[in-house]
Amino acid sequence: MRGTATAHEVRPVLRISRPRPELWHAGPRESDIRFSLRHLVVARLTGRVGRWRAGFVIDLDQPDRSSIEVIIDAGSIETGSPERDTYARSPEFLNVSRFPEIHFRSRDVRMRDERHLTVTGDLTIRDVTREVEVEVERLRAVAVQSQVAKLVFRGRASVRRHDFGLRWHDEPDRAASLLAGDHIDIDFEVNARRGAK
Repeated sequence: MRGTATAHEVRPVLRISRPRPELWHAGPRESDIRFSLRHLVVARLTGRVGRWRAGFVIDLDQPDRSSIEVIIDAGSIETGSPERDTYARSPEFLNVSRFPEIHFRSRDVRMRDERHLTVTGDLTIRDVTREVEVEVERLRAVAVQSQVAKLVFRGRASVRRHDFGLRWHDEPDRAASLLAGDHIDIDFEVNARRGAK
């Protein structure tokens, strides 16, 4: 007796192709890094970073796979006072002749919701490295020919300068410590563009 063939339904295998993490970059031409700290108890001393560069490995589909590295030219930090800036660059403070760069390298990126994330990484100032948390908000994405070409972020981090051995003039004298507060707030708005710089 001739057997009969039985038809089996063959379901296609659906393969989801996720975009690979891509290189992005940012710098001071379109972005801004500023800082502030208490000055003379009631006032705020503000400043900016003139020269820096940032490289990102960004996974748009899985942001927690992303990573960030920022390199700051320590000699480009400006507060609006030439005398104060000279002291900040001196061996007594940042010592830019020996440590010309400030580094931040992420170790963990955690999404809190669709727009907000926390980046944890290592910040190195002079020869001291400390863990820092950076709170980041994604503001918008700019598309060119249906492809995301620019991402805009803003965020804030807070560090204690004493954690990095940064003493203002003759501290720990109390009068000197009142001139400049210990907590430094760092604020930024970054326009990241696709590609390596």
